[in-house]
Amino acid sequence: MTQQPYAPDRVPVPVPAPVREAARRTPGQWVGLVDPAWTGEGPPPDWALIGRWRSDEHGEVVAYRPNPEHRPSPADHGWPPPTDPVDAAIQRAATGYGPQGAVHRALAVAPLYVPVDEAGRPVVSDAAVEGARTVYVFTTPRRAALAAVSAAHVALDAARLLAAVPADHRILVNAGGALAMAVPAEALQAATAATATATATERRAGAAT
Repeated sequence: MTQQPYAPDRVPVPVPAPVREAARRTPGQWVGLVDPAWTGEGPPPDWALIGRWRSDEHGEVVAYRPNPEHRPSPADHGWPPPTDPVDAAIQRAATGYGPQGAVHRALAVAPLYVPVDEAGRPVVSDAAVEGARTVYVFTTPRRAALAAVSAAHVALDAARLLAAVPADHRILVNAGGALAMAVPAEALQAATAATATATATERRAGAAT
């Protein structure tokens, strides 16, 4: 990490509570703070460190060095708090704090709210995303209603949605919201199959005990 000059006048206010406590316990030292959005195992990567605070001999914070490699987390972007597990996974994937596979897995087990046409078929967008036709999917009934894509929507699980969506389509999740994501139908198909296999394995293991 690039070191910056000791700068007593650059201490942001307020100082995070964990930093104040650590500074009090370790006077005369630099104290680092990892972004709370990072939840991985082992030593955190450089981009997860927000910065370092310096304490004086009395344990009071007197200087701050921001980490130029810090990757802004969802909270740093000012997005609304996630409304559901899929929304949370999308926010983490969009900022690099989580994998896109986590979005697929969350979709595989979530109730999905799908705008439908008069024939009860999922609404397909006229505009292509990444070269593919898209089907609208929302993660809460309110999101589906506010999007005004269609006068009606239905709740489907991933398996029923996939039965109505061609494999070469994209699934556009939470269009019109603070953060949307296009998911290939085949990626959701794979996540749904993996989830079904894992569930069946757990059931067999439970029945055998």
